[in-house]
Amino acid sequence: AMRITAISLSLLVALSACNNTPKEEKNGNDTSEGMVSTMSSDSTEKTKAALRVIASTDAIYDFTKLIGQDRVEVVDLIEGDADAHHWEPTPKLLTQINEADLFLLNGAGLESWLPDVQASLTGKVKSVDLSDGVALRKGEEDHDHEDADHDDSDQGDADHDDADHDHHHGEFDPHYWLSPQAAARQAKNIYDALVAADPDGKEVYDTNYKALQEKFEALERDYAEKLKPYSGRSVIVPHEAFGYLFDAYGLKQIGLEGMLADGQPSAKKIAEIVDLAKKEGIKTVFYEAYGDDKEAESVAAEIGAKTAPLYTLEAESKEDRAKGENYFTFMQKNLEALVDSFGGN
Repeated sequence: AMRITAISLSLLVALSACNNTPKEEKNGNDTSEGMVSTMSSDSTEKTKAALRVIASTDAIYDFTKLIGQDRVEVVDLIEGDADAHHWEPTPKLLTQINEADLFLLNGAGLESWLPDVQASLTGKVKSVDLSDGVALRKGEEDHDHEDADHDDSDQGDADHDDADHDHHHGEFDPHYWLSPQAAARQAKNIYDALVAADPDGKEVYDTNYKALQEKFEALERDYAEKLKPYSGRSVIVPHEAFGYLFDAYGLKQIGLEGMLADGQPSAKKIAEIVDLAKKEGIKTVFYEAYGDDKEAESVAAEIGAKTAPLYTLEAESKEDRAKGENYFTFMQKNLEALVDSFGGN
């Protein structure tokens, strides 16, 4: 594993724009130094904040804010449109993690940087793997292999427990938050962690968590109802992040890139995608929202299709957050985009 101290200067510069705490939207140009100082002043302004929490993904940030409200001060570790799969923390962020009460992790192998970070933790912060209790899908075997017909017969993992912190990339598919059912389990784990760390806040957390459960139930109903007519259909996605979601509603993903979004698709794979798309009459090629649509455009041109953005929720821009967008609004946009891609309304 690469040592944290070996992080290149260019990486530090590239990441500095992504290291602000999201609730400081008005300070859009703050560097990571600015982030530390705004957090300090924030904690004096917000006397009600009982917990300081670091969230390793945007979804975890959203759920923690919704459950904790004013009792928690949450920092989104990978902020802006950084890529969760190819990210390393800066030394300044390591300091911030060490000063927190809770370090909430997606788990399932998403945080490839975790062993290095854990080696730098002093013991004050409690790390929590939020994939506990989620039936994890096996990761892909071959990144270049078309995996639309992934066999999920053994996705249940009875032995999944805290020992799974060290799962490397590829053993499991880490994108479980894109399934409303699995995300609801993640939110339950967040609720449990907040109550354990701050028992005095239980009443507040109970009320907010109940409201959050209702939001998940409504989202699940909406997805089930609107996607039911299209069960069995294939969707061309930016990378293979939609396995949990599509398994739940009978859809198949055809990834322009593999599970880890690493590398351009080969000419052979593009040819396979084009053939399948023509055979199935696919009229939309999705690209990563906030990302590049070049690959999608070239495939779309070959099959006479249009392109459209799909959110993996690995990134949420500060601008969108400032407008009130969150996990539930992005999931709604994805649902509308999927229905539209099938020619529905």
